[in-house]
Amino acid sequence: MFAWHLVGLGTLLAPAASLELPAFLASNMVLPRAPLKARIWGIASPGDSVAAHISNKPSQVVTAKAGEDGCWELELASQEAGRDLSLVIADSKERRVLTNLAFGDLWLCSGQSNMAFSVNSAFGASDYIAKSANADIRLATVSLKVADEPQSNISTRANYVWSESKPAAFFPVRKSGFDWPSAACYFFGLNLYEQLGRKVPLGLIGSDWGGQKVEAFSSPEALADKTCGGTAGQGPAVFRGDAVDYQSIDPVPNPGPSQIWNAMIHPLLPFRFTGVVWYQGESNAGDPVSYACRFPAMIADWRKKFDLPKLSFLFVQLAAFQQNYAEIRQAQMNALKLPFTGYATAIDIGDPTSPFGAIHPRRKFEVGRRLALAAAHVQYGQASLGVGPEFQFVSRTDDGGLHVAFVEGTARSLHSYPTAGCNQTGSRLCCDESPFEAELDGKWTRIDLWVLDGPTTVQVGGEDARTGEKTDLSKASGLRFLWE
Repeated sequence: MFAWHLVGLGTLLAPAASLELPAFLASNMVLPRAPLKARIWGIASPGDSVAAHISNKPSQVVTAKAGEDGCWELELASQEAGRDLSLVIADSKERRVLTNLAFGDLWLCSGQSNMAFSVNSAFGASDYIAKSANADIRLATVSLKVADEPQSNISTRANYVWSESKPAAFFPVRKSGFDWPSAACYFFGLNLYEQLGRKVPLGLIGSDWGGQKVEAFSSPEALADKTCGGTAGQGPAVFRGDAVDYQSIDPVPNPGPSQIWNAMIHPLLPFRFTGVVWYQGESNAGDPVSYACRFPAMIADWRKKFDLPKLSFLFVQLAAFQQNYAEIRQAQMNALKLPFTGYATAIDIGDPTSPFGAIHPRRKFEVGRRLALAAAHVQYGQASLGVGPEFQFVSRTDDGGLHVAFVEGTARSLHSYPTAGCNQTGSRLCCDESPFEAELDGKWTRIDLWVLDGPTTVQVGGEDARTGEKTDLSKASGLRFLWE
C-alpha cells in the first residue's frame, strides 16, 4: 500500500475534526480502470474508521482506520472502464459523495512552456473548443507552486478542479498562450480517445511550468542518481558539433532543483497513472551531456516514486527553432534506453512566425496526434507509427556516395515533404532543400543529391543516374539528417 503522510496540506495541517479529502479527489474526475486499483486517501479524526464504495457496487465496501496523525488511505476494488458513477466516502461523523466519476486511463502531462501552451492559442482553437463536448475526456490543471519540502496537496490553476471536456472548460481564445488546459495534453487525449475506439474515458492532469529545467521536476534522489536511471552502462549518448551560446528562454524567477517536484508532482503520487506525456528540454539545451543523464534518471525515479515500474513515458523531441537543437534532441533520445518509453518528433512542425515566439509553435494538434500514436504503440500494443525515420547505419557506395539505412518500423513509405511553415518569412526550415549534410574537410555542407533506393534506405551523393553528375562523398567524415 502507498505510504501517505501528512505534509503540507494547507488547511489540513492538523488531524481533522471532520472528513477531509485532497483537492484533486473531486467530482468529475477519472479514476483508474482495471487492472489498476484506485487509491482514496485523506484525513479524519485519529482512530476513526473510514469506509468507501462505488455506487454500482454498494456491497463492496472498503475500510481504513485513520492513524494517530489522522491520515488514512484505501484501495477500491478494480473497475472496468465506465462513467456516470459516484463514490461514497464516510467516517463516523460525515458522509462525502463524489459524483459524475469515470473509470478509465489517467495521464499526467508535464514539462515547460510548450506543455503549458494552452488550447486557446493553438491553430484552430475556436473550432476545437466549440466542438470539445465529450463526457469521456476530463481535464485538470495544477497551479504553479514551489516548495522546499515534499507537499501532499495541490490547488487548481483553472476555475474548476475537474471538468468534462466542454467549451466552458477552456480559457477563452485570446493572445495569451499560457492559460488552461494544455494544448499538447488535450490534443493528445483527443487523439488517443479515437485510437482507443472511443471506449475508454481519459483523465488528463496538466502539471507544467514554462522556462524550467528538468532539475526542478526531479526529486533529490533523481538528481543524485549517477547511473542515469540505469542507462549509464548502456553506452553514453554521443555528441558532436560546435559549441553554441544559448539564449535564455522564458526568463522568469526560476524554481530551484526539486522545487516543482516537491510542490506540483509529489502531491500526485497516490494517483495511479497509465502514463506521462512530457514536453521539455529547451531550458536544458546548453548542457545536453548532463540532460542525457538527468532526463532518464528523472523517469526512472518517477516510476519508483509512483510505484508504477511500467509507467509509460512519452516525450516530444523538440521542434525546430532559431538555435541548433540537434544535441539536446540527441540527449532526449537517451530516455529510449529505458523500457516503456516513446516519443513524437516535432522538427518538421515548427512555427517561425508564432506570436508567442518561434520557440512556441502553435501546431499542437499534430504534436498531440503523434503522441497518441506513440501511446498506442508503447502502452496499448497497437502497430502504429508515431515517430520519424530513425538512423540505423551508413555505408559507402562504389560511386562515392553514402548508403543510409533507417530502422525498419520507423521509415515506412519514405518520401520527401516540406516542413510546416517553410515558406514563412524568417523561416530556416526546409521546403525543397535536402535534409542531409555531410562533413567535408571539417565543414558541414548540404548535399542536394539524394534518392530513395529501398523501402527504408536512401543514397546520399554519388552519381546522379539522371544527369551523370557526381557528388563525391568518399572522404566525408560525417553525415547528419534534419540537424537544425
